[in-house]
Amino acid sequence: MGEYTGALFALSLPLIVSGRIDRVSAATGILVGLLALSMFVGGGAATSRFLLLWNEGLSGTLPGTVYAVAAGALALTFVALLRSQQTMAAMGVALLIAGGVGLHNTYQTGLVVAGLAALCLARAARSTAIETAE
Repeated sequence: MGEYTGALFALSLPLIVSGRIDRVSAATGILVGLLALSMFVGGGAATSRFLLLWNEGLSGTLPGTVYAVAAGALALTFVALLRSQQTMAAMGVALLIAGGVGLHNTYQTGLVVAGLAALCLARAARSTAIETAE
């Protein structure tokens, strides 16, 4: 179930980007997705799954294409947030990605908590900016 949840999280993350996604962000997402796909389908498939387990806590039971599209979605979201000057939200996404889904140690848990806090702060700052603009 953790594999599906992690993949769904990554695939749905572009929804937090407000406004339109620009070409640079889309191109970055496509490039990262293609690079990940080449890693999962090419000769390094076993190594890619090992690194996926080691870094993100995912066992790699889903097809490689799912992880490749998820990697592209994560990259697209990060770049789109940076390009729209939502730096706090972009850093929150980066911290969540770095923390992974395993939460096997205090360091990973701290990264996820910091990432969630950054996303909450970004949301609160955006809401405050919208209210003062009205």
